[in-house]
Amino acid sequence: MSDVLHISHTDIEFDSRIRKELKALSQLPEVRISVLGVPEANEGGDAELEGARYRKIHLVSRRLKAFPRAVRYFFEMIEFTVKAVTTGRRIKPEIVHCHDTFALPAGWILKKSAGSHLVYDAHELESDKNAQNAILSRTTLLIEKLCWRQIDLLISVSDSILDWYARNLGPKPSVLVLNSPVIAAEADARFATQGRGSYFHEKYGLPADALVFVYVGMLSSGRGIEISLDAFADGPKDAHVVFMGFGRLEQAIAGYSKRHPNIHFHEAVPHDQVVSLVRSADYGLCLIERASLSDYYCLPNKLFEYCFARVPVLASAFPDISRVVEQYSLGVCCEPDPASIRAALDQLIKSRAVRVTSDITALSWEAQASRLTAAYRDQFH
Repeated sequence: MSDVLHISHTDIEFDSRIRKELKALSQLPEVRISVLGVPEANEGGDAELEGARYRKIHLVSRRLKAFPRAVRYFFEMIEFTVKAVTTGRRIKPEIVHCHDTFALPAGWILKKSAGSHLVYDAHELESDKNAQNAILSRTTLLIEKLCWRQIDLLISVSDSILDWYARNLGPKPSVLVLNSPVIAAEADARFATQGRGSYFHEKYGLPADALVFVYVGMLSSGRGIEISLDAFADGPKDAHVVFMGFGRLEQAIAGYSKRHPNIHFHEAVPHDQVVSLVRSADYGLCLIERASLSDYYCLPNKLFEYCFARVPVLASAFPDISRVVEQYSLGVCCEPDPASIRAALDQLIKSRAVRVTSDITALSWEAQASRLTAAYRDQFH
């Protein structure tokens, strides 16, 4: 029996990507999975999660609210690393799977002390992220460089991010695992043959022929929300936009909706309901701004939620997004600025919406899970 230890400083109960990976890897024969994470309530204890034993780490250093962010980061990493290594040494894992740079020092120590294989699962370009200050960016890159030689397998979410790591830190065995949603095959087949639903039209009292654009995700800066608000406020009034989610821009969206009848706010819904509701829209918005290199190289999960709802997208003309949109005929790309968005809206309104009908099997979570488990088998067995 091989022990695999997954480590993250997030609350894994609410991290859908990690949970999907745990479930996929649990299907490998003779594998026993444990996972370390920091729960939202910052309380210790154990639980069962996707067939794995979830060991919750309590961080006393998270109480240091009065200290600058960089100082808190340092103390949290030290405490997290000590506690993760202490637990990891008891498990003696054959493989340590680190889900962010924060976990890498613990993974490096466990590889040295327990002879474990080390997997680095970079969920984005970790050293160049939106809202990350220069000190944390440099610290993150330093940690990656110090640990790089010991990494046996690199996982990330886009080809451009994998290429960046190869160019800047050196080549590694690597695998692309997209942030695709879990969609049952029969549900996807049904979505491919059905037209749009009427949910949004009924909820907001819209004319039957009104075009509906939907944004799904965090309502925060850097995700194209402010520029989309401006574009729809000044754009054609028969094109409506619905922002579905939660975050600090909720009040701004509510203010726009009071002044502009074609702008609407929708509260967040459980993750497993997103794709079904999105089907009632005509287009999905994936207008990421270039707030960081990680954003520029991203392939966000909302892009795949839209395509598996069979809803075409209006997306940012960034390298990986454009490549996927063009390869699978998923919609239209434009520059993420109000003028370009308004021009794209005019184009889409004239052409009217059609469902995505291309074969997107390669984008499914089933395909990603198969790629992940194959990488484990090839690299470690």
